[in-house]
Amino acid sequence: YTQAKRSSDAVQRQAAASEKALQSLSELIRQNVDAANTQANAVQKIAEVATRQQTAFDRPWVGVESVTPAALIPGQPLALKVLIRNSGRTPALDVRGTLYSAVSAVADTAVPNIPACDSCTQVVLLPSGVFNYDVTVNGDLLSKEKTDRIKDGTDTILLFGRLEYTDIAAAAHSTTVCMKYAPKSGSFGACARGNELN
Repeated sequence: YTQAKRSSDAVQRQAAASEKALQSLSELIRQNVDAANTQANAVQKIAEVATRQQTAFDRPWVGVESVTPAALIPGQPLALKVLIRNSGRTPALDVRGTLYSAVSAVADTAVPNIPACDSCTQVVLLPSGVFNYDVTVNGDLLSKEKTDRIKDGTDTILLFGRLEYTDIAAAAHSTTVCMKYAPKSGSFGACARGNELN
């Protein structure tokens, strides 16, 4: 009996030890699986960020590069030559825009929301490609008094609007534009607000 009891106890101890080892092994495997899943998720997130960065790097970026005004003469229409450029690395498709001019007090340069112009003429802009957009400020807005206020910096001429385009993956993008006249240089610069690219 004693020998049998000892054998039985030994078997039970061995079974308990085996069960404990199996539990430890199962826990270790679970931890390794969790660590592998965490690592796989981290790698996937890194890959997604890299893909987004590459897409942003390769996509087209369309915006106003410069605005060249004619001479500011009281009572005369003022022609603005707007140069629009694709500074991205791929073509911008279906490029269309709506640009407006206005004369307002410098302190009041809020730009209204401009809806997309689906019926506007569409062009394709290759990387580094440009096209000119002509805008005219009505001469009735440029009286002698008004041009004096523009020249002394009290009032300004605004150019504002919206450019729409798609990339080669058919994703839609838009650029809102706000430029204001700088009388000292006779040129246009960006407004503090109203210029956004997406």
